[in-house]
Amino acid sequence: MHLKNLHHVLVGELQNLRQQLKHDIDSEALARQSGFLRRSPRKILMADFLVALLAVAAESFLTLERVAGIVALAAQIPYSKQALHKRLTPAVERFVAQSATALFGKLPEARARLQGLLQPFRRVLLHDSTVETLPEHLAKVFPGTRNQRKGYAALKIQFITDLLSGQPLHLSLSGFTRNDQAAARDVLEVAAPGDLIIRDLGYFVLRAFQWIVELGAFFVSRCRTDMTFYNPRTGRPLDLVCELRRCPHMDRQIWLGAQKLAVRLIAVPLPQEIANQQRHKAKKHGGRSAAPTARRLFLMGWTLLITNVPRSVWPTAALRAVYRLRWRIEMIFKA
Repeated sequence: MHLKNLHHVLVGELQNLRQQLKHDIDSEALARQSGFLRRSPRKILMADFLVALLAVAAESFLTLERVAGIVALAAQIPYSKQALHKRLTPAVERFVAQSATALFGKLPEARARLQGLLQPFRRVLLHDSTVETLPEHLAKVFPGTRNQRKGYAALKIQFITDLLSGQPLHLSLSGFTRNDQAAARDVLEVAAPGDLIIRDLGYFVLRAFQWIVELGAFFVSRCRTDMTFYNPRTGRPLDLVCELRRCPHMDRQIWLGAQKLAVRLIAVPLPQEIANQQRHKAKKHGGRSAAPTARRLFLMGWTLLITNVPRSVWPTAALRAVYRLRWRIEMIFKA
């Protein structure tokens, strides 16, 4: 079961990477220029081959079998290490070098665009957590998950950094039992008026969003699908499923939850394959007693984001680009 879930995650990540590359470089043209591709590809598209190489680029130990496996996932066809070995000629070096040059050539343009989007804010605070296992004798101080064996110890690290300066602002240690929702107010220890706070769904606490607004700061977060959405004009609940069936994209002001917090809701459709994978996973793990509702299954086909940054500062596409910056903190954890 674990391997199947990991397979779905990898396929989803490869699809996301492919979507990003599609607008940046023409991988087939680069492959022809380098001599790596001499005729139309019969099995592996150059975009899939390049996506697989980028996906494993950060790994410190690679084998032909590992790389061939990722190529197979990217192309969704069987691919052997023997087939990969035959392609490892001087031409593939030229192809990779030209692709890297093309990608790095996009960085100044992308960086300048993002800096323009972040210019209205004093700081950009990324808040996330990571978990490390500890020796069992530390279980009383740093308890692990309650469903694990007795004596299991885990250290949870809450980390906040300013993306613009690269300066760490907050670090706290606890056991695994203090979840991210309980740590949602930690950001108030360092946040100030004019800051932008980017966090994942684990920190979704309505009261915490209200605190940020009262502070005079801004936030971007994914939104839970089980929330009640209200039309601010009528004060009545908003049928989000009905609204999204009528319009494939949404960017509008709403009231959220029992507190009727005024936020901007952005709904962006996911690729169909990724949405179906999430639905399959929810059905499989929910079982009969906790089977997902039809509403939840429908909303799994969308990325829901909320923010208090007005549309005059960020159009819809800009908001999506900014939220992807959250992955910078994941790279810090991996490093």
